[in-house]
Amino acid sequence: MLGQVAYQAVRGKIKQRALLIYLKALQAMRRSLILVVLVFIVLQVMVLSFFGAMFAAVWLWPEIDLTTKLWILFGVCGSLFLVPCAGLCLVFSDSVWFRLSGAKQMTEDLV
Repeated sequence: MLGQVAYQAVRGKIKQRALLIYLKALQAMRRSLILVVLVFIVLQVMVLSFFGAMFAAVWLWPEIDLTTKLWILFGVCGSLFLVPCAGLCLVFSDSVWFRLSGAKQMTEDLV
């Protein structure tokens, strides 16, 4: 009986350490993926900025109602930035990764 109690205690400690290692690896994977996505985003922003500058230069010709056209361009470019940014914030949140990776279930099983 005392051997079983000791076995359960050791088993619980091993499960805790294994879970900690798993969570650290998951966090490292998430951070490296964030870095890759940020590099990709920087390159995409450079390309988008070039095309945006060309598009704005065309629209800056003296036209009637130029201010309205520039506000529309600003709104479109702003939404092209904010929508993917919100999606990336959701995808890379700790709580989403914690839940989808199965770590939440592991912690509940551990307790």
